[in-house]
Amino acid sequence: MKDYTKRLQKAIDFFNQHKYVLVLAGAGLAYDAGLHAYGDLLYGEFADFADKFLLTDLNEGFTSIDKQCLPDFYSRYARVFHHSPPKSEMHEQLFNLLKHKKYFVTQLNPDYLFERAGFDPNRVFHTAGEPHLMQCAQGCCDTLLPVPNRGEPLPVCPWCGGEMRPYLDIYGDDKFVTPPMFTDKLAHHAAFVHKGRERGLLVLDLECGIHDHFGVNGSIISRNLMRDNRVRMIRINSFEPIYAECENLVSFDESAADVITELLLALPQPRRGRPPHYIAAGRGLTRGR
Repeated sequence: MKDYTKRLQKAIDFFNQHKYVLVLAGAGLAYDAGLHAYGDLLYGEFADFADKFLLTDLNEGFTSIDKQCLPDFYSRYARVFHHSPPKSEMHEQLFNLLKHKKYFVTQLNPDYLFERAGFDPNRVFHTAGEPHLMQCAQGCCDTLLPVPNRGEPLPVCPWCGGEMRPYLDIYGDDKFVTPPMFTDKLAHHAAFVHKGRERGLLVLDLECGIHDHFGVNGSIISRNLMRDNRVRMIRINSFEPIYAECENLVSFDESAADVITELLLALPQPRRGRPPHYIAAGRGLTRGR
């Protein structure tokens, strides 16, 4: 379906028909908001590391930077991605689109743009880890410690005394740990999907790449969910367009910010307050005269 107006109307219909919305948020959504693994962020905020270690991608820093420079790199990464992420108008629009729905965000990129925009942290699952925390580099335990401030030494594992590294599933090994806070959110994700399927689930696949830097692949989750005819999906991906047409899917290769804004403008806003033809009476509501 190449006609944008028809695709937008189909997406509006999906929104009107579903209360349960699962958001799968890929790295591309963070790129749209200014958190590039390359480009302006790499050659701006992290320019000294890019120049010294010839980085072409910010994520290369976790394995390419000398040990003595890692504490500064880790603390700066934690500040940009967790403590002080940029304000994203697109994420705020997305929050306004979803705040009256039963939503759950499965966040595949380690940024806190959703929380910054107003999303309930209890309904955001960071599958790639948390950039402001550190774990044992050998994964000997699930103890997590905060990334130290700039100039402070890196902590050592309280169990084995070994090195610690950021709690991020980016290293391509089996050392990433899953403490209770991770398994609890995973269970929440599963329960939300199960309940949504029973009542009709809408999936927002937002810039989930086929190949991802981090451990969880949103495209695989999408394909699995699409096998259920009770699930409807809106896929927005301007970085890796996936052209497909079927009854329960509508795809966009346009800008995520533009599509989200147009959906928000097109959908009816929930009424606030009491309906004008009712007045409060005791414990119930009776028609006003």
